[in-house]
Amino acid sequence: MDLLPDLKPTSYTLRRFILVICSLLITSLTVNVVLSDGSRNLDEAIALFENKDYEEARPIFQALIDEDKTNAEANFYLGRIALAADDDPKQASKWLKKAVKYDDSRAEYHFLLGQVYGMRAQDASIFKAPGLAKGVKKQFLRTVELDPDHMDARFGLMQFYLNAPGIMGGSDEKARVQAEEIKTRNPVMGCHASAVIYEHDDKMDLAEGEYHNLIASDPDNSDYQYYLGYFYQNHEQFDKAFDLFDNILQDHPEELRALYQIGRTGALSGQRPDRAADCLLQYLLSEPGPDDSGLDWAHHRLAMVYDKAGKIDSARVHYEAALVINPDHTQAKKALKKLK
Repeated sequence: MDLLPDLKPTSYTLRRFILVICSLLITSLTVNVVLSDGSRNLDEAIALFENKDYEEARPIFQALIDEDKTNAEANFYLGRIALAADDDPKQASKWLKKAVKYDDSRAEYHFLLGQVYGMRAQDASIFKAPGLAKGVKKQFLRTVELDPDHMDARFGLMQFYLNAPGIMGGSDEKARVQAEEIKTRNPVMGCHASAVIYEHDDKMDLAEGEYHNLIASDPDNSDYQYYLGYFYQNHEQFDKAFDLFDNILQDHPEELRALYQIGRTGALSGQRPDRAADCLLQYLLSEPGPDDSGLDWAHHRLAMVYDKAGKIDSARVHYEAALVINPDHTQAKKALKKLK
């Protein structure tokens, strides 16, 4: 049973506790430039970045570093650009390690570095993954040391402690400490933290209740509804998952995530195949945003739907399509080999 909503494929069990919270989708073009008359400075480069003029922003940050390698903020932004533009967490971590080296006081630097270590751990070998996972914990701990109200870092720490092996620092007791801190500092996010703790303790009714409390705290926040939907998927309550995602789509027809998750629910369960296939086909005609599941995953899930419905030829077509988009899609490779 899959536990994550297809944000990124991985075959290593560390995916259960590596929180990948934010992922940007940006493009850039490397151009040699020089700063002239002080007109293209750090503030301008940041403004370009925030305005998504990435092709212009990156070479300016690079020029700033050429002038002063200890410019922590320029290193930080180059890390963000390398992460998304090149889809290269390893290179991003090199820039971000320089950012924290030259300015250890910025919580957001440590948090993003922790996230990048998590991304790398997902695809790392069994020899490298533990070290990267420990890097996640170290950076998240430093984040909350610098900013005690950094809820995303606390949430990531909670999940790390819940799911990491004891030899790597896992601890139910420490996870509960983080959950209580979250609840004290942010009662709304505390509902989510409590839900995760109850789920870990196999107290499913209490977990579901906390997800409903989370939704009630802000009915317009669709993310909270998706959390409940993922909970239903993970625990094979597929009818509830279908109904929840269908309700989201009915209220918000533009929600690509709902289309995808209806398809995913059908792929996991084998239920409502026509509905699942229709939603995934619609998704494949869309342009997913940076936080949406990739089209390779949409093809993979559609292939699963067809596979379970006995439409082997159609399944093969879409597994192969997933691999055309992403030749490293491990799950599609394995599934294609198993087709009769």
